[in-house]
Amino acid sequence: MAVTQLNIERFRCVDLAQLNCSPTENLIIGRNASGKTTLLETLFFLGHGRSFRGTPARGLVQDKTDDFILFAKLTEPDGQLGIQVGKGGVTVKIDGSRAHSRSSLVSRLPVQVIEPGIHKLIEEGPAQRRSYLDWGVFHVEQLFYATWRRYKKALDQRNAGLRDQLPADQIALWNDTLIAAGEAVNEQRISYLQKLTPFLNTAGLALFDASLECVFNRGWPEEVSLAEAMAANYQRDHKLARTHAGPHRADIRVRFDDRLAKARVSRGQQKLIAAGLILAQLALFEQERGKPAVLLIDDPAAELDRHSLARLLEYARSIPAQRFITALEQEVVGSHENSAVFHVEHGKVSPEESE
Repeated sequence: MAVTQLNIERFRCVDLAQLNCSPTENLIIGRNASGKTTLLETLFFLGHGRSFRGTPARGLVQDKTDDFILFAKLTEPDGQLGIQVGKGGVTVKIDGSRAHSRSSLVSRLPVQVIEPGIHKLIEEGPAQRRSYLDWGVFHVEQLFYATWRRYKKALDQRNAGLRDQLPADQIALWNDTLIAAGEAVNEQRISYLQKLTPFLNTAGLALFDASLECVFNRGWPEEVSLAEAMAANYQRDHKLARTHAGPHRADIRVRFDDRLAKARVSRGQQKLIAAGLILAQLALFEQERGKPAVLLIDDPAAELDRHSLARLLEYARSIPAQRFITALEQEVVGSHENSAVFHVEHGKVSPEESE
């Protein structure tokens, strides 16, 4: 899978642009605030239905305009994707037909990003690490999305009952579904992490000559079942009006060179460790799905020394993925065989003519 053409209308600083993309590597070159990251953001939005910079969808629409439109052609047989965000809400189209949810984008365009804030995957709380984990599980374990939706629906209903202070026997009506789906989500996550482990090892050696691993915390004590954990927590759940045990509380502890990565003080090293997690994930995706994902790398030189940058780019270019890389100057990131180069200035995109 690769993006062969990207069309952008009225998205942030880009009025109108069309990129005919290389299936291997695309370099996006320009000064700060020229619109380089915006191009990556459009691709991420097409694959996630949201911005990786945290901006609400309506906030991405240009001032004094009503909407933005993004459109991508993909290699066969993956077809076409389109999304329009405006006053009427969000419209998603897959191969010209309206899709019912943004989750359709995730399955059609698998895309991950390595950007200057990627260190938060290591440094901050478990929500981002769960999101990282579940993106991979979604693409590798076929039943995961339906299982997670059953779990989340039962969890929301149970929490609503706790907030409304319903009797214990009514709260218990959601327990069987919650426990069955929760145990299944946990098993699918464990299966995925087992598959991911050798790719993490490879990434660690490539980037640091050291080990890289993820230690899984499932969201309730290892020595008890989910049913037992929920029973033990009931008084606490009732008092605080939320469910405390379950896969919605899961986390992964990232270990680098046999020590917790979160304890590392260097922002650059945290960025490199987080990049290793993403690259390992994309390598596994290609093996399991038989096609490459899309990798976005925004300003890789930020907070990395020259040696670390060289190792990151070398390893990223060894992963079967379609790459989009931004830089102030092409010399910073070099190039790869069959690279396409685009120059961005004040939101205007121009391709570099091949000699």
